[in-house]
Amino acid sequence: MPIAHDAAAGADSGIAIKNTLSADDFRRMMNQMKGGAPTKSTQAATPASPMPAPTVPAEQNTDGAPLAANSKFTFENFVYGPENSHAYRSALKFAALADERGTCTSLFIYGKSGLGKTHLLLAIKNELAEKSPEIKVKYANSQAYLDDLMTEFDRQKKSNAPIMQAYHGVDVLIIDDIQNIIGKRASVDYFFQLMDEFIRNNKKVVIAADRAPKDLSMDERLTSRFNAGMLCLVAEPSYEMKYKILQRYYENTIVAAPEAGDDSLLAAYGGDGGHLTDEHFKHMAEVSGTNIRELESFCERCAGEAGDREREGGELTFDDIDAIASQYFDTSAKKINVQTVQSVIEEQYGVTHEELIGPRRNANIAKARHIAIYLAIEMCEMTTTAVGAEFGNRNHSTVSTSYKKVQKMIQEDRTVTEDLKSLRDKITLRS
Repeated sequence: MPIAHDAAAGADSGIAIKNTLSADDFRRMMNQMKGGAPTKSTQAATPASPMPAPTVPAEQNTDGAPLAANSKFTFENFVYGPENSHAYRSALKFAALADERGTCTSLFIYGKSGLGKTHLLLAIKNELAEKSPEIKVKYANSQAYLDDLMTEFDRQKKSNAPIMQAYHGVDVLIIDDIQNIIGKRASVDYFFQLMDEFIRNNKKVVIAADRAPKDLSMDERLTSRFNAGMLCLVAEPSYEMKYKILQRYYENTIVAAPEAGDDSLLAAYGGDGGHLTDEHFKHMAEVSGTNIRELESFCERCAGEAGDREREGGELTFDDIDAIASQYFDTSAKKINVQTVQSVIEEQYGVTHEELIGPRRNANIAKARHIAIYLAIEMCEMTTTAVGAEFGNRNHSTVSTSYKKVQKMIQEDRTVTEDLKSLRDKITLRS
């Protein structure tokens, strides 16, 4: 059941998720992981704006790409909560101990697409490029790895030279989405050889995949190696975490002036996206999915729509947000609960929960109750007895009567069908 709109954010609203670090807190944590004495913080441990990563010369990046001065893939601006805190802290620990051979030699992060795994992998790379440029790091996603492998095979045919030295010759190897490599028969043997070399030489590896090692059909030795190392699941974000992601993205990407080269939707608007309130963020978190990339794009669209509304003298409504959400998030597999149905009907008809499930029979309350019961039967896969229990312990006969009254309303008034469709959409989006 979605959290009610009167739940608040931070100190003001009750959504108390400590999920960003100040720069001083971050440095102190890294120092402690290395075994050093704690560093005295010069400011309170409150959420802070992301720290830009400094520019690093291309020769410090083995993939040949210099780090952008405003790279968003840093530890400081990673939003974390119970769903991903183990992966976040493990990535911090790996980066802090990357120069200690034989310690924390493997990190395996797994979870569905779009939950922040790539952010953590690139945060490790960026952290090492900034703080430990003497450590040779190679980052590649699965497609880059496969492209490099095919290119190297072609080159070897001509020169008979050793292949993939950019991978073999590094201290830390970071590979993203290895499920795509494991699934390619031509490349899997070489990948196993590469991993075996890193295992034998006690070199460091960071891997991300969409499933756990045991589910990837890998060589038993590799599965054992990764299971024995730091193995971290990244789960889908909760309502509270989605709220914080949306809020942080709005504050740090949309409200902030767009940087040169920024190709986001709001950059095209010249950075003049509209104003999103705390209530907007709460509603957006309720009706959105869990893919973080989609959440960010959804936030941009909502801010852009808010800007359009404000230029016309209006403001962004929850219906506007719902319409945008329907374009982004798949609702076909959602399970609907009766509490969500009741919440939407109460809001739509301006009745309290006690009025909806109670004995009062004035016209507006009775209509709201009949429609809520009808939609609960239609959408919640519940028996009439179970539905009745949620509406003041009404019996089967009373619930059936309400259901039939709405069926009659549909036959007599064409607008009722349209109203029910709108209510169904709202209920689905909030589930």
